[in-house]
Amino acid sequence: MSELTPPLDVSRTKPANAANLPKDMTLGDFRLKKRIGSGSMGAVYLAHQISRERPAALKVLFNKHASRPDYVERFYREAALLNRLRHPNIVRCYRAGRDQGLCYLGMEFVDGVTLHALLKKPQQLPVQNVLHLISVSAQAMQHAHDNAVIHRDLKPTNLMITWRGLLKIADMGIARATDVDSTITGSNLCIGTLEYMPPEQARCSRDADAPCDIYALGTVFYELLTGALPFRGASPVDLIIAKDQTFFIPASRLNPRVPSAIDAIIQRCLRPDPSRRYQSFREFLSDLALLEIPPVPLNLSKMGVPMPQKRQAVVSRDQMGANVLLLHASPDRIDHAQEALEQMTEPGEIEIAEDGFEALGRLRSAVSGEAPFPSLVILSVPFPPEGSRELLQELRINSAMHQLRVLVLASTATARMVMRAEGFASSTLIRHPEELEAFEVLLPA
Repeated sequence: MSELTPPLDVSRTKPANAANLPKDMTLGDFRLKKRIGSGSMGAVYLAHQISRERPAALKVLFNKHASRPDYVERFYREAALLNRLRHPNIVRCYRAGRDQGLCYLGMEFVDGVTLHALLKKPQQLPVQNVLHLISVSAQAMQHAHDNAVIHRDLKPTNLMITWRGLLKIADMGIARATDVDSTITGSNLCIGTLEYMPPEQARCSRDADAPCDIYALGTVFYELLTGALPFRGASPVDLIIAKDQTFFIPASRLNPRVPSAIDAIIQRCLRPDPSRRYQSFREFLSDLALLEIPPVPLNLSKMGVPMPQKRQAVVSRDQMGANVLLLHASPDRIDHAQEALEQMTEPGEIEIAEDGFEALGRLRSAVSGEAPFPSLVILSVPFPPEGSRELLQELRINSAMHQLRVLVLASTATARMVMRAEGFASSTLIRHPEELEAFEVLLPA
């Protein structure tokens, strides 16, 4: 059975209240820890996925919706659409199911803040940071569009930044597939957030397409630069009329650091006629690339957003240095780890070794002076070790001599035991095996 196929629920007992589930309750493969939020469809809990030993965000459909087939279909459709997407900047779906009369959806837990929270800060975001956020969002959305998925609700509350500066697009609950005939969305139903959607989506959301998402991201672009929305109205009707009339104050008038070229890009995003907007995010990104402003990743600590104390021991981008990064990871984790690293490094800084023997050879080349010495080794311990023990011995010998930092992904008890037996002591334990900030830091004892 697919992890995204809800199992048959044979429970005849009355389901618990989805809005207030108890701590340590188990739904399928997930053990609940605490409630962290809610939306129109359901409550969201911080949970632990038992089989994978990782944190997860568990969305549980409200009881009043669980008895309605249309709401249940829409709820599980989010899992199906997310399962199409494999991108480092889009929240991943782990598993969907039904247990004890409750419909649930387990997703990647994003430990960070929303762009909406950043907009509440008194200082404006630097233009370079905004360009990075918008560029990364556009790249992720192009991936979604390439896989026939339209988001329909891009807004600051659905764009998150991890403590390492990695952007994640969340909440595909009202997304639609463009390669199927949708009967879930009513013919005249408005779905989305009015402030960010284009006029045609406000009138009918069923046929929302790529230019709708481009309009929404253009609105987010404007808001991140100015702290204000481009259009306002005393009522929903007034707001739609304002969008149709297209007049708004250019971002450069509200933020003098914004060049007129960005005004022109935003103006094209927000045209009321969808045929006159950018027709793809590739086209949008091409114009962004012409700007003479280099995008710069966001540093939350510099924005006055303190990182939780338990994560401050993990090596940050500023601590990595500019030398080669040597990544040795087992095959099931190497892709996601590499994607996370690429968000924090410059091109050419990452070097991948497929197993311990290859990594060992690369390290010995650096010790002999035949190759640059890495400033950081990121190692995933596979079993059987395949050269890992020899590599660990070399790392322990050379770490102090060459001021080498070692991050080790050791997400299982066996891996941690082997690491400590080889002379490495754990300085912190964070079990997020799918992202860089979650790698366990093991330093020579």
